[in-house]
Amino acid sequence: MIEAEANARLGVANEPAARTALFSLVSQRDPNAVISTNTGQALIDEILVQRRIELWGEGFNFLDLKRANLPLKRSTRGSFSLTQARITEVPAGDLQWQWFFPISAINVNPNLVQND
Repeated sequence: MIEAEANARLGVANEPAARTALFSLVSQRDPNAVISTNTGQALIDEILVQRRIELWGEGFNFLDLKRANLPLKRSTRGSFSLTQARITEVPAGDLQWQWFFPISAINVNPNLVQND
């Protein structure tokens, strides 16, 4: 998945390698899978969806969203969340993406400064 995403983000010349890397994973799960014909952002989005499927429940989505500066949007039906999560939306760049240092760490290390 890392190889596929990296190649897709490198541009048009690397998209065939991205599609091949993606297909090598997807075809292991689905024998009827076909190689993607997506390009550009659509290819990146497809890779990220497949990454979420492959790594479901392992906590990588938080890091992926933070790394790519993407918003969190969980499915809801009206005001009811379709997941167990209390938070259903967090805009990209929101302070909720920041992890703060514990006060105990700041107290013992005078060189440590709290995140903004």
